[in-house]
Amino acid sequence: MEGGDPAGGALDQVLASVEKREILTALRRADGRRTEAARLLGISRSRLYRRMDALGINPGEPEPIESL
Repeated sequence: MEGGDPAGGALDQVLASVEKREILTALRRADGRRTEAARLLGISRSRLYRRMDALGINPGEPEPIESL
């Protein structure tokens, strides 16, 4: 398909929203401890940091899960 899939952007937004919600949930369950949150998610701590940065998650200012 030429020009790419216009729905692809919507899918990317949905996936990012789900990923952000899961990371925030893990951080809450781990009382803000990023090493523990990474363990809960089954990813490395460095990957968690990269994803948090890419998704605009600031661990010092958690967002309410309901707002996502």
